[in-house]
Amino acid sequence: EIPRVGWKWRYHQEAPERITEALEELKTSSFQDLRSGLRFTSIFPKARPETLKLAHSDEYVDMVLQLGRDVKDTVPFTPQVQKTVQKTAKLKAASSCDTLFSPGSLDAALRGAGAVLAAIDRIAERKCTNAFCLVRPPGHHAGVQGLLKSGKSCGFCIFNNVAIGALYAQKHYGGAPFNIKRVAIVDLDVHHGNGTEDVLRQRGDPRNTLFLSIHVYSNSAGQYYFYPGSGGKNSTYHNIVNIPVEPLWKQVVAATKPVERRNEKRRRSPNRRFARDDLVTSLKPSSASASYSGSNLESAAASAKTDLSTPSSSGGGGPFPLPPRMEN
Repeated sequence: EIPRVGWKWRYHQEAPERITEALEELKTSSFQDLRSGLRFTSIFPKARPETLKLAHSDEYVDMVLQLGRDVKDTVPFTPQVQKTVQKTAKLKAASSCDTLFSPGSLDAALRGAGAVLAAIDRIAERKCTNAFCLVRPPGHHAGVQGLLKSGKSCGFCIFNNVAIGALYAQKHYGGAPFNIKRVAIVDLDVHHGNGTEDVLRQRGDPRNTLFLSIHVYSNSAGQYYFYPGSGGKNSTYHNIVNIPVEPLWKQVVAATKPVERRNEKRRRSPNRRFARDDLVTSLKPSSASASYSGSNLESAAASAKTDLSTPSSSGGGGPFPLPPRMEN
């Protein structure tokens, strides 16, 4: 049991209490000014298999549906994907699996994706101006085949809710009178949205989709691996912008290592080179994203803001401005 100070979570951060605690907070007096315009609902249809297959392969969706019908007890999910979809001989040990699948998982996953689709329907039909979907399981680590080939874990994800929603909006509301042609996905998470990037690389149209992820990145040789170890580079062709953030522990490690400077025959003490304040400096973008300028970010953000607002009847304009080509 892992105690959570100030929270009711008893075992794991990806627990049902994540939903109930957030709902309780939204309904408290701190949101009194907003509550008059908020409507809460849990009544919406589950996502249908054909909609799930906009983002995921037929083989993966069929595997999950079959597992949902067959499962009688809680089982590790990642080995199921490796065995059935990836046809991997060496499966991840059950004892080290963090993503589980129980008799209630399929229903929860279908409702999670269904919530996003219902929100899109209501915005497109002008029944509301925006929506916030509070769902579990999460989805941004689920790629086209579920687990990515380079992935070590499914990361608690079954279906990629946001990618399914983006492709659904373009397919069903891309024409008149809705004209939802361009979609931006902005992923703010400590982990890289590797599944969402995978889906948009394979299923998205880079002229009309933008993926921007801000996340901690650490996957250098000889250093601590931070899951999922991806998101260190951009893809101009696919209109994917990754903003990796250098973790604080790298700065601390660097500060404790002696360095040899040019024109010096001896190494200087780390205490002489680094001030105390350097050890407690805040997180900063890593070198992998340093060449992406603020003006370009503002341009991309402005486009995202325009096209994520209530759909207009003007046709949505042209494609997103592509980010500059990166050295890496």
